[in-house]
Amino acid sequence: MTRIKPPKFSSPELQQAVDAARQAFEGADDAKTRLSNDLKELETYLRETGLAQEVRMGTGKCFCPIDQREAEISLDMDGTASGFIEEEALVWSKDNSGRFRILYENCRWEGYVDVDMPGGPYHWDDSTLEREAKPLIETPFDVRKRMYETHVVDFVNAIAKQVRIDRPRSTSERLDEFMKELRDIDTSHSKSTDASKGGAKSTI
Repeated sequence: MTRIKPPKFSSPELQQAVDAARQAFEGADDAKTRLSNDLKELETYLRETGLAQEVRMGTGKCFCPIDQREAEISLDMDGTASGFIEEEALVWSKDNSGRFRILYENCRWEGYVDVDMPGGPYHWDDSTLEREAKPLIETPFDVRKRMYETHVVDFVNAIAKQVRIDRPRSTSERLDEFMKELRDIDTSHSKSTDASKGGAKSTI
């Protein structure tokens, strides 16, 4: 981290805020480098394991209105609004060169939100799909940062879950699990009953 002379302010509140943020400010470049290196190392490691199975982890769909104000009015009036449905995803798949990479995928459909329609609130037309995908390490830093902080660990777990082959559980193991669930239910019921008795007030 580059040493920078700490600034001095006449405002105590401003001084306190800057002092608390100095490490983030002065170490921003180093933090960006560490983040990018982690993503490169993860990608290299996954490739070296020989993992050649495509894995996709969506981060959840969201509604993007064409006009924010009009959408708010429409939702208030009848619970519906038109626009686009978007979803980000992390994907372990081949890039254009045929090499497996960690890809950042962004999908977009024409659609609408309807808070009352069954199966919603998001609805979209599959035939309108627009998909863009590129190596995560080549995306803008704000995308890398968001994926790194919020989704990369879950992505690793999703890959492991898809490729892992668990040993079949024996009958005794399934029975033990069932009995544990019964004990947990009984314990929860007992605590609830005790709490109800303890909370009762005498009217005498």
